Amino acid sequence: MTHLLENIAPSVFVGIVLLFMLAYFFVTALTIKNNPKLLWIPATLLLILSTAFYSEAYWLGGAKTVFSNLYMGLAAALDLFLFKMNSTYGRFTDLFYLKPGGVEDPLVLNRLVMLVALYLCSIWTTSIMVMHFFARRLVSKLALAWAWFRRSGRGIHIFVGINPQSMALAKSLDKDIKVVFVDLPSPDLLPDKLSLTQIFKGVRAGSDQSVRMKEVRRDATVLKARKPLNQCTGTDLFKDLGLGLLNRWAENAETVIYLISGWYPDNVDALQKLYKFPAQIYCHAKREGLALRLELIESEHVHIIDSSFLSTKALKGRDELYPIHFMTIPKDAHGQPMGYVEGSFDALVCGFGEAGQGMLSFLYEFGAFPDKDKQPNQFHCTVVDPRMDIKEGEFRINHPGLERDRVKFVKDSVGSESFWEGLEKIVKDLNYVFINIGTDAENLKYTFDILEFAFRNRDDMNNFIIVVKLDHPAAHQNLIGFFNTNYGCKNVIRSIGDIDRTWTWNNISGADFRQDAQTFYAAYASASDSPVTWEAREKQIMAKPVSDLAKKLELQRKMGQDFVNHFHTRVKSYLVPERIWKDPAIAANIPLEMVDDKHFTGDDPEAAEILDYMAVGEHLRWVASHEINGYRKGPRKQEDLKTHTDICPYEELSEQVKHYDWIVVKTSLEILGGRK
Repeated sequence: MTHLLENIAPSVFVGIVLLFMLAYFFVTALTIKNNPKLLWIPATLLLILSTAFYSEAYWLGGAKTVFSNLYMGLAAALDLFLFKMNSTYGRFTDLFYLKPGGVEDPLVLNRLVMLVALYLCSIWTTSIMVMHFFARRLVSKLALAWAWFRRSGRGIHIFVGINPQSMALAKSLDKDIKVVFVDLPSPDLLPDKLSLTQIFKGVRAGSDQSVRMKEVRRDATVLKARKPLNQCTGTDLFKDLGLGLLNRWAENAETVIYLISGWYPDNVDALQKLYKFPAQIYCHAKREGLALRLELIESEHVHIIDSSFLSTKALKGRDELYPIHFMTIPKDAHGQPMGYVEGSFDALVCGFGEAGQGMLSFLYEFGAFPDKDKQPNQFHCTVVDPRMDIKEGEFRINHPGLERDRVKFVKDSVGSESFWEGLEKIVKDLNYVFINIGTDAENLKYTFDILEFAFRNRDDMNNFIIVVKLDHPAAHQNLIGFFNTNYGCKNVIRSIGDIDRTWTWNNISGADFRQDAQTFYAAYASASDSPVTWEAREKQIMAKPVSDLAKKLELQRKMGQDFVNHFHTRVKSYLVPERIWKDPAIAANIPLEMVDDKHFTGDDPEAAEILDYMAVGEHLRWVASHEINGYRKGPRKQEDLKTHTDICPYEELSEQVKHYDWIVVKTSLEILGGRK
């Protein structure tokens, strides 16, 4: 090697070394991005080169045995990785500086260049190894230990992944609840290409949302995961993430774990590894397939967060978006509602993703009203999506009881010529339009196009609304305000989808509405032969001699109805004259058990007629609710087959079954009057 170095000009040699260094930096950068575990390969190569370099230097300095050369060369090479450039061991001074010609000698210059190059490569290797394997792990484990030390007596909420949904949910939690975020690295092979900053920050950089998360929840503890969810192939999720101590929290029934990344398969896969723990687990997935089965099996502590279902729940909390506001409600001579509606309810849903399916469910249930003859009002909904050939099949197989003549599925793209031709045929009768086909910009574009189209083609803009899904509605308020003012002179355009309003603890858990739901159940229970409490109902259902699946489906359905009854009270308030719900005697005259085969024992025939409309309307809503949740009429109640005998016209019910609808009306009046 000495002869070779003497015959290469220093300028040429510097170029060769620089190319080597650049290649080394590039290879290590790729390695740390693709698979940090393979960093030992370039590090070992560098160690061999450095050992060879020093071994020759020691041989030239007088150490003539192979063992001593290798031992001393290896020791000096290892020192390079500790940020020490050993140029004075043995007779290095003679080698570098006292040779005839001094530092002008090509051999001396080339050796110095080689030594500096090896030194810089070693520094680079040591730095990224420390940042990726030592500092990251140490910081994360210290944070985990500190979080364990500071754990709250109310349990702890663990969010696996940082995204807008998890941040909004964490923001909605009480401040005294301890929050821990597991910051997952990007699942991409090269998430940030070859940014030098990212190389040194490494996996510690975590998600792009981690900085904003600290602004939302400053008291949160952030733990750095070793790998993304899709690379966790073992059976112990937290151990795979390098955070095995979290398993101790998962063993606590008061702990709450959230799996709410945007990729459902990863969430469901993680759920399968965690559901054995008693912790409460909320998993973001569609309420079907494997996810639904896992929820049914472990319904006490596994909860599926279906975005369409969550959107529906959020909609039920938005009184101003209820279909009742866009219907014609006949009034008596005193200007009071008469308990029924006139005309049909017609809707258009653009985009049949999660939000579109949630909107259809909401409209189907909350758009069910009695007409003057106490028959179901006409309901029509047209759903448009370019992939409807696939989506319709998936939806119908899960909703076999859905009336086909009420919902029309159309495969088309919003904005196409055929779309506008179809819209022209129905726009005069439309009451409700929902738009969610892409980004905020796309949704707004077609919102304004449809608004302008309706303004030109309708006789008026009464009983008409366009609801658009926007991730960031605040950013578009001025624009929406301009079009609302100039096309219809009222708030025709409304927005939903604000993550901060949808992804909240109360919306997911129903905590805010539980008391009202229990009020409705208590009224139902009082009318039964053997009333039991809300808590005891679960034990009663689970003791039935039917399959576990049937038991859990029945409990899920009945609790869901209790919550919906609370929301639907607001709908009833727009159909009932104020004097009826303000007069306590009217509600009191609806007995918990029929008296002389009468549902109403009062002597007010006008009130009796309106209350009858209310009972019919409650049954229509109940039927629609069951149909949109996959139930259909059957010869007997069988939860595992999702059949129910009472999915039928109101007049076909027995008087005893009808009275349950009257009890809902009674409870609604008492709540409206502030008596419950």
